[in-house]
Amino acid sequence: MVWIGAGLTIAAWLIFGVWASIVSLIIGVVVLDFGIQSALISNQHIIYALDADARSRLNTVFMTGMFLGGAAGSAMATFAWGEGGWHLVSLLGAALGVAAFAVKLVHPRGHAATMVGK
Repeated sequence: MVWIGAGLTIAAWLIFGVWASIVSLIIGVVVLDFGIQSALISNQHIIYALDADARSRLNTVFMTGMFLGGAAGSAMATFAWGEGGWHLVSLLGAALGVAAFAVKLVHPRGHAATMVGK
């Protein structure tokens, strides 16, 4: 599901960047929401499987990372808007989706358990 979420996120940003209309905005927002939510829930499922006794701490770290990532993405989008408008923002969104895809490729689910000593 994380793969699908990253793929939907990339698709949404491509829709935003290529097709300029209110219809594309509506379709893109729906696709982006499905992509982000499916990846979020799937990643939470993965971290909760690491250590049942540490779920609260794991979720705190996870959600803090989500907040910091969102803040960094907002800052980058503001810069992209100033430098290249909506097309550069769309390119940035797609590039961040590709980066998420690459991280998942490099660190598939099986590696998460070994990183915490299981």
